Amino acid sequence: MSDAHIIPERAVLERARLFEKGGDLLKAYDVLVEGLAQHPDSRDLKHRAVLVLARAGAGEQARREFQRLGLAEAIDDEDVLALGGRLLKDLALAADGDARRTLAADSAENYARAYALHHGYYPGINTATMTLLAGDSGQAAKLANAVLLSLRQNNEPTPEQAYYVAATTAEAHLLCGRLEAADDALATARARNPRDYAAHASTLRQFGIICEALALDSAWLDRHRPPPALFYCGHMFNEGANIADLHAEVRESLAVIRPGAVFGALAAGSDIIVAEAALAAGAELHVILPMREADYLTQSVAPYGAAWKARYRSCVERATTFRLATHEPFLGDDSVFAYGTEIAMGLAVRHADVLQTRAQQLALWDGAAAAGVAGTGADIARWEATGRRRTVIDFPKALRQPPAHKVVAAAVTITTARTPKAMLFADVRGFSKLEEHQITLFVERILAPPGRAAAWTERTAAGGRHLGRWSLRGL
Repeated sequence: MSDAHIIPERAVLERARLFEKGGDLLKAYDVLVEGLAQHPDSRDLKHRAVLVLARAGAGEQARREFQRLGLAEAIDDEDVLALGGRLLKDLALAADGDARRTLAADSAENYARAYALHHGYYPGINTATMTLLAGDSGQAAKLANAVLLSLRQNNEPTPEQAYYVAATTAEAHLLCGRLEAADDALATARARNPRDYAAHASTLRQFGIICEALALDSAWLDRHRPPPALFYCGHMFNEGANIADLHAEVRESLAVIRPGAVFGALAAGSDIIVAEAALAAGAELHVILPMREADYLTQSVAPYGAAWKARYRSCVERATTFRLATHEPFLGDDSVFAYGTEIAMGLAVRHADVLQTRAQQLALWDGAAAAGVAGTGADIARWEATGRRRTVIDFPKALRQPPAHKVVAAAVTITTARTPKAMLFADVRGFSKLEEHQITLFVERILAPPGRAAAWTERTAAGGRHLGRWSLRGL
């Protein structure tokens, strides 16, 4: 690879941080992996990649990468030692009782080793928190006050450090049971870095753990959560309609919800006016089309007037992400629209979970139930089944008219309905250690019906079916 194609290490880190701030941790990890291919010896990239995996909830993979990348061998790097403490913390939080306390103590020890190097506030406050989870609240408060004192004696932090200094101040007060001071300091932290939602989410997760350990009310944390993720949907309608009132209601609803990111398709009508209003309000737009773009434009945009196509293009150009739920053509089956909707809903929910906030729906709906598997009525029913919050704007029935222009039929249609299915591939611990004469018994009692694996599949709530088995032994 020529030097001209090598992206500087710092540029890789900055690009990854942009995705982290928006909550797209998987994309941030991809960026870091690509960077490591060019800078295989970069400890900073290794550290960040493992940290992103841990934040994304992929704890086991993070621990494997921590070992594989050689980070476990570091003894003089504060950030790497603290990362080792973070990975043990995740294990502790997944455990209960004595196991949790033991793992928390191990985590505190790792953080303390990092703290001993330079007395940095990050490993220091985490030493205190993990000491609390190990069962020693008195020592945790003592450590927290020591960190707080050192913060007061430090010089003015850089803009990059400002958020973490204020968040650490809030955590120290919380560990000492001073809720009002913690609340004020957390508000200061958010004000210093208002759009780093990933950092806010990490802080909120930690504070929730402390509140639980100290039996404190955590409801006060809700006012510090990042803005919600929004899934939007609504009816299509022709260009030229008088929709001034509808525009106003969309803007008013978004002003109340104040989403940080919105997820949905870009059909003519409701989808596009919500997307435009969200962009104007400063939210990220994440577009998910159910099929390949040319077919989608033919089915859901162009028939309602040329002006919608121009507005569609404008939204796509300003979107933060653009995805296709499938790369398939339409083929005359509406189930592909339903599938696209489910993907968009799932992305909104995942985004909210990563950022420790809520997901909700905004729908422009005329109140009529859907006639099939797709449509606004079906989208309403799917979201309602999740139990999450929703906002419905009354859609004028007079706007529900046939497309002004003829829809070009799919070149090929299918005669059987499409139904989405998931495939689960699993490994069995210890399988590779089996002797050849044990394989037959394993297949009979575990894999083949009515073996345990098959029985488990059949009794899942989703009505799974055991269809087959594969063994890679001997290949």
